[in-house]
Amino acid sequence: MDLRALAFGSTLKTALTVVLAGSLVVGGSFAVGLLGLPSVVATENAFGDVNETTTTVETAMTVHNPNPIAVRLGGVSVNYTVSMNDIGMAYGQKEGVEIGTGNTTLRFESYLRNERIPNWWASHVSNGEETTVQVAADVRSGTLGRTVHVTPVTRTVSTNISDQFNSTADRPVNAGSPLVEDPVLVVRETRAHWGTVTATETPLETSFVVYNPKATPVTFGSLGYNITMNGVDVGEGESEQAVVIPGGATRTVQASTVLENRRLDEWWVTHLQHNQTTDLRIDFYARLSVGGGESIRVPLRGLTYEKTIHTDIFGNANASTNATAGGSGGGSSGEETTTSDTTEDGTTSTTEDGTTATTTSTTSTTEGATTTTTTSDGGLLGAVREPA
Repeated sequence: MDLRALAFGSTLKTALTVVLAGSLVVGGSFAVGLLGLPSVVATENAFGDVNETTTTVETAMTVHNPNPIAVRLGGVSVNYTVSMNDIGMAYGQKEGVEIGTGNTTLRFESYLRNERIPNWWASHVSNGEETTVQVAADVRSGTLGRTVHVTPVTRTVSTNISDQFNSTADRPVNAGSPLVEDPVLVVRETRAHWGTVTATETPLETSFVVYNPKATPVTFGSLGYNITMNGVDVGEGESEQAVVIPGGATRTVQASTVLENRRLDEWWVTHLQHNQTTDLRIDFYARLSVGGGESIRVPLRGLTYEKTIHTDIFGNANASTNATAGGSGGGSSGEETTTSDTTEDGTTSTTEDGTTATTTSTTSTTEGATTTTTTSDGGLLGAVREPA
């Protein structure tokens, strides 16, 4: 008998026995509650690079491991979805989760196709200029074939575009032509509301209460418009109409201005490049005939509508500084950061633009970033431990 082989074999068996026993002790400790279950304590999302076709969404999920030992869950994957008004916008996955002691931040990247932006915009307007943003995650163990659904983080984002068009201020309309004396007309009221939104068009129905200060009648032959968002042309048109305004009288002139949804994916890129800020501008012009004379095109500069639109989709717009045209979409995918700090519970806060983060958990806010803290989700290991 080879005594060396016997001794070596015994040593190897002993080592394997110790490792297996240690594994059983750790697994059993989780099962009986001697060790705490790691849990998701915070999630953060931000926009990364953006180009003409794709927007990168960067997600950081912080997991707290209350135990003095690290845990590697090689058979575990995390799948997550970013949706806006129930429209799936971005998807991502993280394989082979490793959790250190204390807090571990797992970083993910997903990619939003900009061609989805027109559908989202239509839903936003149809929903009263309101969007519900939801980030949901599923933790799955391939070994056990079990999935745990992590409580989704929900945020509401609102804008107020159409209401800002309403005004009762007098605005003179000057032709700037030697043929007529200014002002040609005076606009005394403007109103607007969204029309019926389709997959291709977003109509903004406008009306103008117009006073003719002259003794001779003025005829509106047509009313035209041009719409830009951050300088991107998103709509133009001219409505044929014949509205005669007698001298000293007031009439209402109506026009339907239409945003072409197919152009909105181009606008979206500029919106992120400007830190989720858009300058909306509608320029109007009219073809007028004064006293039955020749028709002239008159820019209605007094009616120019300008509105700055701010959104804060993930509650951290000030931190969205990576959006650059032609970006590669690269970033911190796969990185994991471990700290020993825990996240304190806070209260739901309101951002500077007036939008409120409505979540199923508590929220604490730092400068330019919002962290959502979940109080209870069953734990990541709840997805991989054997049922009791």
